[in-house]
Amino acid sequence: MKSLLLTIALAVSATYAGITRISNGEDAKLGQFPYQAFLQLNNEEGKIFRCGGSIIDKNWIVTAAHCTIGMAGAYVIVGMVQVDNKTQGTKYVSDKLVTNENFDHATLENDVALLHFPQDIQFNENVAPINLPTDKNEDLVGKKFIVSGYGHLGRDKPKANTLQYTELSVLDDSKCEKIYNHEKFDGTKICAKGEGGKSTCGGDSGGPLAKYEKDNKTLMGLVSFGKGSCEGHNPEGFTKVVEYTDWIKGKMAN
Repeated sequence: MKSLLLTIALAVSATYAGITRISNGEDAKLGQFPYQAFLQLNNEEGKIFRCGGSIIDKNWIVTAAHCTIGMAGAYVIVGMVQVDNKTQGTKYVSDKLVTNENFDHATLENDVALLHFPQDIQFNENVAPINLPTDKNEDLVGKKFIVSGYGHLGRDKPKANTLQYTELSVLDDSKCEKIYNHEKFDGTKICAKGEGGKSTCGGDSGGPLAKYEKDNKTLMGLVSFGKGSCEGHNPEGFTKVVEYTDWIKGKMAN
């Protein structure tokens, strides 16, 4: 992970594919994050990239547009927490990648995409969809959400074998505007930061930032970008899902 302004567009580059993992997080237990998807995408040259995603329907997974742009195909594994444990998880191959038409790689505006699966994803205690948000007026500042992913464990560290997670607090957009020059915080992004070096780090891209309220889990953000070396020094940017709920539902209906 490089420490230039490296809007890590948390992830998809041949140099640091999958860099986005959770730094200083905790190991997840099987079934703890049933909506979490492990994505493997390939471009026309056959290069493989790792991203995260969230199950939102039996045939659809949502991720970041910077994960799908330029990709030729993808598959996901759901219902697992250990990548090398062949007894966990089920693999599904996508037949369609739907990248937001207005995605801008320079500013990471509209960093949202969908993957469609012709075979129904089978739900059970370890595999289940997460709710999409509906309240555009909800004040998120000060709230704590959970981010999870299989990205790198930190600067110069390997990618996670076990799904990692940590808690982040939502900050006012002005905190991120001071750090990021190109990424616009115009109400379509969430600015969030962890404590004690807890952070996302490449390979977590597209993964979930979730709100937990009793038994309800809601997908608030998608891992989009960060600045620094995965050590949690700076706040990070997430696609604000509620601003794209209508787009997501519209694409799912077509």
